[in-house]
Amino acid sequence: MTIYQDFKIPEPKAFDNNISVVIAEDFNEIRLILNHHLNKKGFKDIRLVNDGKKLLSTLSERPADIILVSQDLPIVSGIDCLKELTEDIKLQRSAFILMSKPLTKQEIMYAVEVGINELILKPLTLDEVMNKIKSAYANYIHPKNPEKAYEFAKLQVKGEHLDIAFKLYEELGRLAPEAARPWMGQANIHFIHKNLDLAEECLKQAISKNPNYIHAYILYAELKLAQNDKKEALKFLKKAIEISPLNLVRYEKVCSLLLEQRNYDECIEVLEFAGKAGLSHPFITERLGFCHLKKLNYKAAEKYLRMAMAQEPTNTFFMNSLAICHWDCRNYAEALNLFNQIIKQEPDNISILFNRSIILVAMNRKDEAKKSLERILRLDPGERRAIKKLEELNSQNLAAA
Repeated sequence: MTIYQDFKIPEPKAFDNNISVVIAEDFNEIRLILNHHLNKKGFKDIRLVNDGKKLLSTLSERPADIILVSQDLPIVSGIDCLKELTEDIKLQRSAFILMSKPLTKQEIMYAVEVGINELILKPLTLDEVMNKIKSAYANYIHPKNPEKAYEFAKLQVKGEHLDIAFKLYEELGRLAPEAARPWMGQANIHFIHKNLDLAEECLKQAISKNPNYIHAYILYAELKLAQNDKKEALKFLKKAIEISPLNLVRYEKVCSLLLEQRNYDECIEVLEFAGKAGLSHPFITERLGFCHLKKLNYKAAEKYLRMAMAQEPTNTFFMNSLAICHWDCRNYAEALNLFNQIIKQEPDNISILFNRSIILVAMNRKDEAKKSLERILRLDPGERRAIKKLEELNSQNLAAA
């Protein structure tokens, strides 16, 4: 009996033209050539993306059977994308082909170590691409490849079948005593069960076997935050950032953890490290503005939020943050202008319509505010904030009369 039979892991489907493919390449010409070539070979389910963040987002919506990825992707590199696919419970990895410029022997060994199934060196040839796709798929579904078992374990965790997942991680650890991932899997399940001491012991084992295990440090930080040990949590978050200083996904996760705990100073420190490392992205800029806003440092908040808006002028999330900054500073006209811009893009955004109503009240434009609140109630008759505010305005009118 194999591990696949023991745990009733489904048999992979056979390779044919019905398998799905995602191509992640930032050069438009290469994307289109690969898409055209695979179409000619009979593949119909092909998706194209041009950066690592979009790749992960696309695969979170729907997994693929073949993932063809350039190492030099913007925002999140090919290797970092593979690490996220391997570790993130919300993502499902599959046969992974890395397209790259010529690599050193050490770089090739590292790529193999993190789990690529095939490597295509650029400049690529179309015949080679087809051969590598077939080879990668065969490598991925091979019975001796544990990746399918790891993916099955992730699915069990996602489906809350934690006992099955835990036993599978234990068996994977028995089959590969030097591997760190089985310990990480067990740590995650202990953490879900709130068995923090057991989770910590498993994390120590994982890190001892792989000192550069980024996701282990992230989980360690979550564990320390659960124990209200902010100093230790920040230490582990910084370690994860140091290992992967140009991975935007890492900063998103770290910011999320810190902001949940309202650790604005620590979050600013981490985001400023991104700039020093050479990572420039609107998310980093906007979050810096948001943290300064929460600390009531309005001048710094406005500076960063305006920078984020300059990078992405139509981003309604950024507009909202800047509008709130103006609101807090009682720059009502500027706040109202931004809320109006958001409503043009998102006319049914109830939260923004409500904020707009409050600004209008502050500007003593109560009739306009009432119309905005009435519009909310047409969209959602049970919206309590709008009902309460409208009743308050109507009472004021009666009192004035």
